[in-house]
Amino acid sequence: MDLNLENNIYKEILDNLTYEVFVTDSEGEIIYCNEAFSKNYCYNVSDIIGKKFSVIAPIIKKGSQIIPIVLEEKKEISLFQETVYGKKLFLTAKPVFNDENKLKMVVENAREVLNLSSKKECLVNTDTENLKYQIDKYGEQITNFSNIEEFKNLNKIAGFDVTVLLLGESGTGKSTCAKFIHNISKRKDGPFFTVNCTTIPENLIESELFGYVKGAFTGAVKEGKKGLVELANNGTLFLDEIGELPLSSQSKLLELIENRTYIPVGGSEKRTTNIRIIAATNKDIAEMVRKGKFREDLYYRINVIEFKIPPLRERKEAIPILAQVFVDRINKKYSLNKIISDSVLVQLKKYSWPGNLRQLEHVLEQILLSTEDDFITIKNLEKKIDYTKDGYLDKNIKFPTLKEHIENSERELIIAAYHKYGSSYKVAEALDISQSQAIRKIRKYISK
Repeated sequence: MDLNLENNIYKEILDNLTYEVFVTDSEGEIIYCNEAFSKNYCYNVSDIIGKKFSVIAPIIKKGSQIIPIVLEEKKEISLFQETVYGKKLFLTAKPVFNDENKLKMVVENAREVLNLSSKKECLVNTDTENLKYQIDKYGEQITNFSNIEEFKNLNKIAGFDVTVLLLGESGTGKSTCAKFIHNISKRKDGPFFTVNCTTIPENLIESELFGYVKGAFTGAVKEGKKGLVELANNGTLFLDEIGELPLSSQSKLLELIENRTYIPVGGSEKRTTNIRIIAATNKDIAEMVRKGKFREDLYYRINVIEFKIPPLRERKEAIPILAQVFVDRINKKYSLNKIISDSVLVQLKKYSWPGNLRQLEHVLEQILLSTEDDFITIKNLEKKIDYTKDGYLDKNIKFPTLKEHIENSERELIIAAYHKYGSSYKVAEALDISQSQAIRKIRKYISK
C-alpha cells in the first residue's frame, strides 16, 4: 500500500474517533490532534499544530493541564477537566520513550464525561492514583487517599461493623476519613458524632460521653443530659485524639465497647446503646501502652482494624489533584473563579507540608483570597511560603536558575494577561510594554 494512502487512512480513522487524541513532542510542542480535540477546545486543527500546549490554557475552566505534569513526572496521568465551553472531560496522558529511554512524545486521549455514572466508571476502569479525588458523590471525603488501593481497602473496612483505629499525623484528614467510613457503612442513615478528646476538660469528658442524671453534680441541668453515646445510637461515634483520653475514663469506654453498656454520671443503672466506635490518634498508642499511659485491653479493643493515613510528603503525586480540589472548593465557598497555574501545582510538590492537608488548604485559601488576579502564579505562592523555614522546603529540591525563574515568571504573566484581556493591544497596555513586544511574547509563550 502507498505510504501516503496508508497515512491518510490512519488520519481518517483518528479523525472519526469519538474521543480526543492529542500528541506533543518532548518539549510540549503540539504535533498532532484529531477533530474531536478541535470540537472540545474550539480550535481549528491547522491553527494549533506546532504551537505549545499552553495555548489551550485559557480554555480550561477547572482542572489542570495534563501535558506539563506528564512532562515533569514522565509517567501516565489521568484527571478530570472542564472547559470554558462547558465540556467535562476525562483525560489520560502517557509518555512515550525512544530506544534510549528518553522521552519522545506525550500521547493524550480524552472523552466527554456526561454524568456521575461516567465519572464512577472512569474511577473503576483506571489504576492511576489521582482519580478518586474528583468523584462528586463523596466530595471532600475522598481527598484522603493516595492511591486506588487505599480507597478499596477503606470500602472493605466500612463494611465490617467493628471498631477502627485511624493513625496519622495532624492534618492528614483522620476526621474526614472517619466520616467517609460512616457514610458508606450500613450505619450511614444513623447519626455521626465527633468527640475531640483534647478539647474537653478531664472532669467533663465522662459527662459529655455518657451524659448525667438529674442532680448529678452542682451546675448540672435539672432534668439531666444525654451523652454523645446515647445520641449516637444506631450510628457512629468518632473519638478523635483518643490518646488524650484520661486513664480514669478508659475503663468505662472499654465496657462500652465490650458490652455496649454504660452508666451515666451520677446514675446507678446500666443503659445499652448500639454504636460503632471509630478512634483516631497522632500518637504512638503502642508505646503509650508500654509506658502505662494507655490501657492495653482497650488498645486491642479499638484496634480491631488499623488504618494508617500517610503524611502528604509521602504522597506527593497526589498534591496537584488535591490542590485543584481545594481550589474548586474555595472558589465555590467564596464565589470566586480563580485558576491555579500548572507551575504552581508542580512547585507545591516540592514542599514537605508538615501541616499536611490542613496546611495545603489553608495556604491555597490565603492565596486565593489575598490575590486580585484570577490566574494564580508562582509569584503569588512565594508570598505565602517561607523558603528559608526548615521543614517547608524539601531538602532535595533543585532550584531553577535565575534565567529559568525569570522566564517562568514572564511566561505566567503573559499567559495571565492574555487570558484576561484577549488581545495584544490590551496586554501591552496592561503590562506597560509596546504592542510589538506583547505580540512577540504572546507568540513565544502561547502561539508557538
